[in-house]
Amino acid sequence: METLLRESGGHRWQGSSGGKVHTSTVTVAVLKERSIDTRFNPDDVRIIRTKDSGNGGQHRNKTESAIVAIHEPTGIQVKAAERKQGQNLKVAMEELERRVREEQRLGWEVRLNGLRQRLIGSGERGDKIKTYREQDGIVTDHRTGEKRRLRDVEAGKIQGGPS
Repeated sequence: METLLRESGGHRWQGSSGGKVHTSTVTVAVLKERSIDTRFNPDDVRIIRTKDSGNGGQHRNKTESAIVAIHEPTGIQVKAAERKQGQNLKVAMEELERRVREEQRLGWEVRLNGLRQRLIGSGERGDKIKTYREQDGIVTDHRTGEKRRLRDVEAGKIQGGPS
């Protein structure tokens, strides 16, 4: 039913068939469509030039060719330690940007999932916002106590009420 597209929460449909009442429940979450806003500002990055350790002899241990890039707002760190400092800077910045954007995307998904859960509720019987009773032709809005004619709601003549 198109009216469900406007209202977050639990909706119960009661219909009858063969003298028995059948009940179905659906939970709806109405979310605004938005794109993920990931930002990476190179000014938020602190660069540390350092010597590397390990195999590689004097060049590796005596020249500051390794790069550590730290994204200050998140604390994410990346180290690149190949032979050339310029290449290490490029590699470190690309990897740091990838990791920061991924962290932002994951944070956005966590917030979105929390919002979705609050909107749909538990799905339990007492968590419904409306009941559509086909056999009586009545829609009850449990938030306000109002009753409307089902055919008017289905025809879109009556907007959904608080959501």
